[in-house]
Amino acid sequence: MYKKQIWLAFIAMMLCGSFAKAQFKTGEMLGSAGFGIGAQVTGTSLIPPVSIMGEYAITENILGGIYAGYTSARVEDPAWGLIWNNNLVILGVRGSYNLELTDNFDVYGGAFFGYTFTSSRIIEGTLPVFGNITAFGVNESRLAGFVGGRYLFDNKFGVFGEIGYGISFVNVGLTINLGRHELPFM
Repeated sequence: MYKKQIWLAFIAMMLCGSFAKAQFKTGEMLGSAGFGIGAQVTGTSLIPPVSIMGEYAITENILGGIYAGYTSARVEDPAWGLIWNNNLVILGVRGSYNLELTDNFDVYGGAFFGYTFTSSRIIEGTLPVFGNITAFGVNESRLAGFVGGRYLFDNKFGVFGEIGYGISFVNVGLTINLGRHELPFM
């Protein structure tokens, strides 16, 4: 599944590369906050999928940045008499290639590399086979792709939507252009 997303993003970038215009100036920083539709954890949502991103315009069309997401849900299993909470945290870096379609709208595709931290904590009941286990978790690294679009209302504020890997498979939210900054290591 993830390999298909990476290839889709790569093909889209290559097909549209000749039409590329720049929406961002080199050195601009973007901050985004969003929420996901369709969480990657099962159960009744306690905290819906939320994410934050920081991106830096390495060139006029290439952005690199960081990503963090969190969600939590409660699961009740009457057959076993169990209630537990599932938590998911995603941290990573991402890079994207952006194409400006109009003065205020751009599309982008890219890759994400990061780490997922999942945990479950039993709130009520016990697992008969495992005895007194009250919590367990699985952590793994991920390489995945995403595609999206961003509309800026003016030079500062806008909205974004993307599909692919994140705290959920569909993410939407707000973006703010923080202006031009020089990073000490670039």
